[in-house]
Amino acid sequence: MLVDIELPTGSTFADTTDTTNAIGAWIQQQPGVKEVSSYAGRTAPKFYYTEVDKFDSRVGQVLAIVDMKKVKTEELVAAWRKGLTALYPGVQITPRELENGPPVGAPIAIRISGTDQNELKQLSNQVQQMLHEIKGAVDISDDIGNPTPTVQMVLDKDKANYFGVTDKDLSATVRLATDGIKVSDMQLDNRLIDITMYTDHSSSGQAADPL
Repeated sequence: MLVDIELPTGSTFADTTDTTNAIGAWIQQQPGVKEVSSYAGRTAPKFYYTEVDKFDSRVGQVLAIVDMKKVKTEELVAAWRKGLTALYPGVQITPRELENGPPVGAPIAIRISGTDQNELKQLSNQVQQMLHEIKGAVDISDDIGNPTPTVQMVLDKDKANYFGVTDKDLSATVRLATDGIKVSDMQLDNRLIDITMYTDHSSSGQAADPL
Protein backbone atom coordinates (compact mmCIF):
# COMPACT_ATOMS: atom_id res chain seq x y z
CA MET A 1 0.00 0.00 0.00
CA LEU A 2 0.97 3.62 -0.51
CA VAL A 3 0.13 6.73 1.48
CA ASP A 4 0.53 10.00 -0.44
CA ILE A 5 1.30 13.05 1.71
CA GLU A 6 1.21 16.72 0.77
CA LEU A 7 1.73 19.51 3.28
CA PRO A 8 0.16 22.99 2.96
CA THR A 9 1.81 25.77 0.99
CA GLY A 10 4.53 27.42 3.06
CA SER A 11 5.65 24.21 4.76
CA THR A 12 9.39 23.54 4.84
CA PHE A 13 11.25 20.38 3.92
CA ALA A 14 11.88 19.84 7.63
CA ASP A 15 8.11 19.93 8.23
CA THR A 16 7.62 17.38 5.47
CA THR A 17 10.31 15.10 6.89
CA ASP A 18 8.91 15.23 10.43
CA THR A 19 5.33 14.64 9.29
CA THR A 20 6.23 11.82 6.89
CA ASN A 21 8.32 10.02 9.50
CA ALA A 22 5.58 10.39 12.11
CA ILE A 23 2.98 8.99 9.72
CA GLY A 24 5.30 6.13 8.85
CA ALA A 25 5.74 5.34 12.56
CA TRP A 26 1.95 5.38 13.05
CA ILE A 27 1.43 3.02 10.12
CA GLN A 28 4.09 0.65 11.44
CA GLN A 29 1.96 0.17 14.57
CA GLN A 30 -1.18 -0.76 12.64
CA PRO A 31 -2.44 -4.38 12.49
CA GLY A 32 -1.16 -6.44 9.58
CA VAL A 33 1.72 -4.12 8.65
CA LYS A 34 5.01 -5.94 8.06
CA GLU A 35 7.39 -3.26 6.78
CA VAL A 36 7.30 0.50 6.25
CA SER A 37 9.51 2.85 4.21
CA SER A 38 9.10 6.63 4.40
CA TYR A 39 10.21 9.17 1.78
CA ALA A 40 10.22 12.96 2.24
CA GLY A 41 10.63 15.45 -0.58
CA ARG A 42 9.75 12.81 -3.14
CA THR A 43 7.64 9.74 -3.74
CA ALA A 44 9.04 6.26 -3.32
CA PRO A 45 11.60 5.24 -5.97
CA LYS A 46 9.69 3.79 -8.89
CA PHE A 47 9.10 0.12 -8.17
CA TYR A 48 5.79 -0.46 -9.95
CA TYR A 49 4.98 0.34 -13.55
CA THR A 50 1.91 2.46 -12.76
CA GLU A 51 3.74 4.77 -10.36
CA VAL A 52 5.27 8.11 -11.40
CA ASP A 53 8.18 9.83 -9.62
CA LYS A 54 7.35 13.17 -8.00
CA PHE A 55 9.80 15.55 -6.31
CA ASP A 56 8.67 18.45 -4.13
CA SER A 57 9.70 19.79 -0.72
CA ARG A 58 6.08 19.52 0.50
CA VAL A 59 5.54 15.96 -0.78
CA GLY A 60 6.10 12.72 1.06
CA GLN A 61 5.08 9.10 0.64
CA VAL A 62 4.96 6.01 2.82
CA LEU A 63 5.24 2.53 1.34
CA ALA A 64 3.71 -0.17 3.55
CA ILE A 65 3.95 -3.92 3.00
CA VAL A 66 1.01 -5.68 4.63
CA ASP A 67 0.16 -9.29 5.38
CA MET A 68 -2.69 -10.09 2.99
CA LYS A 69 -3.57 -13.14 5.09
CA LYS A 70 -4.41 -10.95 8.08
CA VAL A 71 -5.92 -7.78 6.60
CA LYS A 72 -7.79 -6.51 3.57
CA THR A 73 -6.26 -3.47 1.92
CA GLU A 74 -9.62 -1.88 1.06
CA GLU A 75 -10.47 -1.85 4.77
CA LEU A 76 -7.06 -0.40 5.66
CA VAL A 77 -7.56 2.47 3.21
CA ALA A 78 -10.70 3.63 5.01
CA ALA A 79 -9.28 3.09 8.50
CA TRP A 80 -5.97 4.81 7.79
CA ARG A 81 -7.66 7.74 6.06
CA LYS A 82 -9.88 8.32 9.08
CA GLY A 83 -7.10 7.93 11.62
CA LEU A 84 -4.48 10.02 9.84
CA THR A 85 -6.87 12.82 8.88
CA ALA A 86 -7.80 13.21 12.55
CA LEU A 87 -4.13 13.25 13.61
CA TYR A 88 -2.90 15.65 10.90
CA PRO A 89 -5.61 18.17 9.96
CA GLY A 90 -4.56 20.43 7.12
CA VAL A 91 -2.29 17.79 5.59
CA GLN A 92 -3.56 16.06 2.45
CA ILE A 93 -3.16 12.34 3.17
CA THR A 94 -4.31 9.73 0.64
CA PRO A 95 -3.94 6.04 1.50
CA ARG A 96 -4.38 3.86 -1.58
CA GLU A 97 -3.87 0.41 -3.03
CA LEU A 98 -1.53 -0.29 -5.92
CA GLU A 99 -3.47 -0.32 -9.18
CA ASN A 100 -3.01 -2.14 -12.45
CA GLY A 101 -3.08 -0.32 -15.78
CA PRO A 102 -1.92 3.17 -16.80
CA PRO A 103 -2.37 6.08 -14.33
CA VAL A 104 -5.76 7.71 -14.83
CA GLY A 105 -5.71 10.40 -12.16
CA ALA A 106 -8.76 11.09 -10.01
CA PRO A 107 -11.79 8.84 -10.68
CA ILE A 108 -13.98 11.96 -10.89
CA ALA A 109 -12.64 15.35 -11.96
CA ILE A 110 -14.46 18.68 -12.23
CA ARG A 111 -12.84 21.34 -14.39
CA ILE A 112 -13.35 25.05 -13.70
CA SER A 113 -11.80 27.48 -16.17
CA GLY A 114 -11.22 31.20 -16.13
CA THR A 115 -8.56 33.91 -15.91
CA ASP A 116 -9.15 35.33 -12.40
CA GLN A 117 -7.18 33.20 -9.91
CA ASN A 118 -9.04 34.57 -6.89
CA GLU A 119 -12.42 33.78 -8.42
CA LEU A 120 -11.23 30.32 -9.47
CA LYS A 121 -10.14 29.61 -5.90
CA GLN A 122 -13.48 30.78 -4.51
CA LEU A 123 -15.40 28.62 -6.97
CA SER A 124 -13.14 25.67 -6.20
CA ASN A 125 -13.80 26.05 -2.47
CA GLN A 126 -17.55 26.17 -3.10
CA VAL A 127 -17.46 23.04 -5.26
CA GLN A 128 -15.30 21.20 -2.73
CA GLN A 129 -17.72 22.12 0.05
CA MET A 130 -20.60 20.69 -1.99
CA LEU A 131 -18.64 17.49 -2.63
CA HIS A 132 -17.79 17.11 1.06
CA GLU A 133 -21.52 17.00 1.79
CA ILE A 134 -21.92 13.95 -0.46
CA LYS A 135 -21.82 10.74 1.52
CA GLY A 136 -18.85 8.58 0.51
CA ALA A 137 -16.89 11.38 -1.18
CA VAL A 138 -13.25 11.32 0.00
CA ASP A 139 -9.81 12.70 -0.95
CA ILE A 140 -11.26 15.94 -2.31
CA SER A 141 -8.73 18.53 -3.44
CA ASP A 142 -7.86 20.91 -6.26
CA ASP A 143 -4.68 21.66 -8.21
CA ILE A 144 -4.68 25.36 -7.34
CA GLY A 145 -3.51 24.92 -3.78
CA ASN A 146 -3.44 27.56 -1.08
CA PRO A 147 -1.96 31.02 -1.69
CA THR A 148 1.70 31.33 -0.79
CA PRO A 149 2.26 33.55 2.27
CA THR A 150 4.33 36.62 1.41
CA VAL A 151 6.31 39.06 3.53
CA GLN A 152 7.50 42.41 2.19
CA MET A 153 10.90 43.44 3.52
CA VAL A 154 12.36 46.91 3.09
CA LEU A 155 16.10 47.38 3.52
CA ASP A 156 17.23 50.27 5.73
CA LYS A 157 19.94 51.49 3.36
CA ASP A 158 21.69 53.70 5.91
CA LYS A 159 22.15 50.86 8.39
CA ALA A 160 22.92 48.43 5.58
CA ASN A 161 25.69 50.65 4.29
CA TYR A 162 27.05 51.02 7.83
CA PHE A 163 27.26 47.25 8.32
CA GLY A 164 28.25 46.51 4.73
CA VAL A 165 25.03 44.64 3.90
CA THR A 166 23.74 44.69 0.33
CA ASP A 167 20.36 43.93 -1.24
CA LYS A 168 21.87 40.67 -2.49
CA ASP A 169 22.92 39.68 1.05
CA LEU A 170 19.43 40.27 2.38
CA SER A 171 17.85 38.36 -0.48
CA ALA A 172 20.16 35.37 0.08
CA THR A 173 19.42 35.33 3.82
CA VAL A 174 15.66 35.39 3.23
CA ARG A 175 15.94 32.60 0.65
CA LEU A 176 18.01 30.51 3.06
CA ALA A 177 15.29 30.84 5.69
CA THR A 178 12.40 30.12 3.32
CA ASP A 179 12.92 28.41 -0.03
CA GLY A 180 16.51 27.39 0.63
CA ILE A 181 19.55 27.87 -1.61
CA LYS A 182 20.81 25.34 -4.13
CA VAL A 183 24.38 24.37 -3.24
CA SER A 184 24.93 21.39 -5.55
CA ASP A 185 23.16 18.59 -7.37
CA MET A 186 23.29 14.82 -7.63
CA GLN A 187 22.60 12.27 -10.33
CA LEU A 188 19.73 9.85 -9.65
CA ASP A 189 19.24 7.44 -12.55
CA ASN A 190 18.61 9.79 -15.46
CA ARG A 191 17.51 12.72 -13.28
CA LEU A 192 19.56 15.60 -11.87
CA ILE A 193 18.34 16.34 -8.33
CA ASP A 194 19.01 19.69 -6.61
CA ILE A 195 20.74 19.71 -3.21
CA THR A 196 19.29 22.63 -1.27
CA MET A 197 20.50 24.15 2.00
CA TYR A 198 18.03 25.62 4.50
CA THR A 199 18.33 27.50 7.78
CA ASP A 200 18.12 25.23 10.82
CA HIS A 201 15.46 27.10 12.80
CA SER A 202 16.29 25.07 15.93
CA SER A 203 19.87 26.35 15.97
CA SER A 204 19.34 30.09 16.46
CA GLY A 205 19.48 30.88 12.78
CA GLN A 206 22.68 28.99 12.00
CA ALA A 207 22.85 27.33 8.58
CA ALA A 208 22.12 23.62 8.79
CA ASP A 209 24.87 21.13 7.97
CA PRO A 210 24.06 20.06 4.38
CA LEU A 211 25.43 16.58 5.18
